[in-house]
Amino acid sequence: MFDKNTTSGNPIALLQNVATANSQQERQSALKAVSQHLMCHSLEEVCSLAQKLPHILAQYQMDALDAYILSEDCPQELRVARDDLRQLLTPVFPALLVSGEALKIREKVDELESLSDYLESRVELREAILDLPPAEGEAVSGRLHHRLETLLLEEGVPRVLSTGNPPAGLAAQFALWLDVSACEDLGMEHLALYFLAPAQEGIRVWMPCCFTSKDGAREACAAAWVIAQLSPQLSRRERLELFYQLHQWTERTVLARAHVVCQTPDMAMLQALYLLLRAAYVLGDCCYWNAPIFQELAEYGRKHLHPAKTKEGN
Repeated sequence: MFDKNTTSGNPIALLQNVATANSQQERQSALKAVSQHLMCHSLEEVCSLAQKLPHILAQYQMDALDAYILSEDCPQELRVARDDLRQLLTPVFPALLVSGEALKIREKVDELESLSDYLESRVELREAILDLPPAEGEAVSGRLHHRLETLLLEEGVPRVLSTGNPPAGLAAQFALWLDVSACEDLGMEHLALYFLAPAQEGIRVWMPCCFTSKDGAREACAAAWVIAQLSPQLSRRERLELFYQLHQWTERTVLARAHVVCQTPDMAMLQALYLLLRAAYVLGDCCYWNAPIFQELAEYGRKHLHPAKTKEGN
């Protein structure tokens, strides 16, 4: 249950409120609390907190999935995978994998694409992990735990949502978790809180890797503004990754919609952003925010986003 009074001095409660906000008012309150947290804490503190969001979202969904697993409609593979997940070790500080065998097993874990894949190889994987030295075994077990949890949510939550009476807020939690997972695939989940934005029935992450064909100028311009705010504090790798993701998505979208005869204000903004990003790309500096037109584009996107600012934002 959303509790606006618990976020003060309790960052974890802030994330819980983001995950459980159901009404528009609750979402606005949760995003306002996030905005205040961003303004009052350093990048390092925010990144540390953001890395806890995937686990919190996953836990709420696992609770809903557990209830479904008790039903007669649940496939056996979901029950087996959930039981295995409870038994897997998840070390706080996993050991560095150095042996060839440990690296080979980790690669097999990462290649699992479905619960069916897991069921076919679960016995072999479990025995191989037990044969590893304890520290490496725990590290690979933690890797398998994360991959198995992802597969359970990807395949199990849609089944729960297709039932007649899914838990309130589950669809929004799943959508937000998918966004955060997309950020995680790029190694950017620690920045997700800066890109949180209100959606029609939940909260989204307006990072370029989360955009869909339904998104447009407001999302892209908002992302461009956040990236500009964060860039002075990011590593070169992070800065370039965010820039290239935004540039590539904007280019694909503009080209895909080039055949549209009717020019809308949103499309005009998106084209202007693309030309700005393209110029920065050609110059090789990626510093698109120095162009005068960026202020207009940034304002267009920022007004749709909660006023997220870094402690030392530009």
